[in-house]
Amino acid sequence: MARVGRWVGAVVVEAGGAQWLVGNPKEPCAEVPETLESPWVHRLATTVPLSAAVAIDDGDGEAIARALAGKLVIQRNGSVSERLWRLATSDGAARLQWLVDVPAAAWDIVRDTVLRCS
Repeated sequence: MARVGRWVGAVVVEAGGAQWLVGNPKEPCAEVPETLESPWVHRLATTVPLSAAVAIDDGDGEAIARALAGKLVIQRNGSVSERLWRLATSDGAARLQWLVDVPAAAWDIVRDTVLRCS
């Protein structure tokens, strides 16, 4: 079972004893994470505490982190969208597997609607 939670404004995926940072934290990090192929996904060298953690079915932590980055990160600044996070967790869902599994084309419609400036 993987867990997904928040840490200083970013999302952290925890699976198999490792953690991946999704998006840029809103506070400066004391460490420089190991960069992966995606600019918004980094493997953390040390464990960080998670708040508001929810479960995701077993899976590759890096793959889950990449999927969440594509769905929650605002590309122009690397921040995790608070609006999208609140939408994903608004029903008190104990699991976020649906967010990983939702097709990108369908999520893009939701994403564009939620992030549209009004």
